[in-house]
Amino acid sequence: MKKIFLALAMMCCFASNSFSQDLDEALRYIKVGNTYREVDEYNLSEYYLTKAINLITTKFPTQKYWEAAAYENLGLLYRDHEEQAEAQKYFTKALDIYQKANYVASVKAVQKLMSSADNKEEYYAGIDVGATGIKLSVLGAKLNPKTKKLEFKVTKKFKNANINMGVKNMSAYKEGAKAIKSFVIDSLVSFGIPSDRVIIAISSGLVGRIQADTTVLKDEIQAALGNPNQKIEVVDYIREAEMTIRGAIPQSLWYTSTVIDIGSGNTKGGYYVRGAKPGDSPKMLGIEFPGTKTYASSIEKKYDPKNLQEYVTAIDAETKDLTLQIRREFDERRPEMKRRKRVYLFGGASYVANMLMSPDSAKETVISMNRFVINNFKTKSVTDITALRNPDLTRIKDEAVRSYAEARIQEINNNIFPRDEDIISAAHLVYSFANEVTRGLGVKEIVFVNGTDTAWITGLIRASIEQQYGK
Repeated sequence: MKKIFLALAMMCCFASNSFSQDLDEALRYIKVGNTYREVDEYNLSEYYLTKAINLITTKFPTQKYWEAAAYENLGLLYRDHEEQAEAQKYFTKALDIYQKANYVASVKAVQKLMSSADNKEEYYAGIDVGATGIKLSVLGAKLNPKTKKLEFKVTKKFKNANINMGVKNMSAYKEGAKAIKSFVIDSLVSFGIPSDRVIIAISSGLVGRIQADTTVLKDEIQAALGNPNQKIEVVDYIREAEMTIRGAIPQSLWYTSTVIDIGSGNTKGGYYVRGAKPGDSPKMLGIEFPGTKTYASSIEKKYDPKNLQEYVTAIDAETKDLTLQIRREFDERRPEMKRRKRVYLFGGASYVANMLMSPDSAKETVISMNRFVINNFKTKSVTDITALRNPDLTRIKDEAVRSYAEARIQEINNNIFPRDEDIISAAHLVYSFANEVTRGLGVKEIVFVNGTDTAWITGLIRASIEQQYGK
């Protein structure tokens, strides 16, 4: 009897070892097949993955996870070689198994793969809650099957510039929440974007200098959307400057450039430095100063707001002190602000400087600015603001450019900076930063990029998508 039991035990042991070895062999086939896919050995990859599927389905019919994994890798192979029908066929097989086994993470991953195999863009929306309005950016993203890199395209931008969120009262918060709701609905109707792909972010201009009640504002937004769980990110000035770089500057220029974004609520900027070791994430070093409207407001509190000449005298004096603060910041804490060759200017003040001083470049994308133009912008703002607001457009020969510039200048005068105090403030801020960033260290390239009013929220969307895809 003992011999019988011993024989049975040995048979079970051999069977178990054989089972384990055969399954290990199948998993090795998946691994080898995937490796050949990565090095573009199409036929060898297909051979080993097919061999793995045959072995698993015939000898291990209960090992459903590994069967699905083999189908998924075969789908990836066909996707990489742009055989979309075959790719969808095997992704569907994998998805069916994952769904039946309730592998939630794998289901979501394969659904994304199926979307990329269809070569369809997935749309994401970002809503920037700023000091002087709400901005929407819709970004299309798809994974290039050959390069394995995400490709992005800004599909839609919209700005509601008539909501002053910086006044810190409930009516403004309610009006802003209503505008955000309309953007969320528009994103869903126009692009099929669900709420989990809508990023709502409160800008640093509201958080820092204006000190808005973000808790109350969040509650109002969530109430308007009817979703108490809607995620709303509160962004500080360093994060906002970093996302501006990601949203508007080519990656090849990240480590040779600086950014300065002169907004209404605050001025933020900075630069990327490389990680300590290869493969480490870059580190963002930032700066923050007053924005156009907060700077104007701080001066008006000290002087008669009805006396424009008194305001001009005051801002000239205040700007000397501000310039010294900027100089200390650049010298002591952020020296790369002066050392790098290229300075990117963003924000409403920079846009207005370019549009009023160089209206013939209204439809250009990347525009070089110089200290002479910027200094002249400041001088005109205090000596002849009427002429500054009404530049001569007759010298623009292209009728389309002239009409476009005329419309943009009208928008500046009626909506962006209707008050002379704000445009004077903008001119002094642009002057201070441009002069300090170029002081005493050779020729610098000062660049304004048109159409980047949604740069940082676009960068935030990109960062979110890249995190999802693990890129």
